[in-house]
Amino acid sequence: MSEPEPRSRCFLVYAVAPEAMSARDANELLNAYIGEKGRGQIVSHDHFVGKPHGGFAVFEVRDEIEEATLADPGPLEGWEITSRPLTFSLTAVGFVAQADFTLRK
Repeated sequence: MSEPEPRSRCFLVYAVAPEAMSARDANELLNAYIGEKGRGQIVSHDHFVGKPHGGFAVFEVRDEIEEATLADPGPLEGWEITSRPLTFSLTAVGFVAQADFTLRK
């Protein structure tokens, strides 16, 4: 019996740091979060300017294990984190294609 094909889908993670946290600490913790193995392939990320501190990341998630790991806040424990699957961006390449399509509008 062959193993099932891995499924992929990109997820947008929106993360807001606790109010009292400095921008520098928030940036370092977000970088630690996206740098941890097991959440899938990091496709894009950026940090917020001003308050609230935090940022967003897009991950290509290939299986249930990566999706479960994505839900683990890790270094972002205590943050407000929202994770949402994206419709058209099934892979990192799909995310880039969707960005290209949007820019052409």
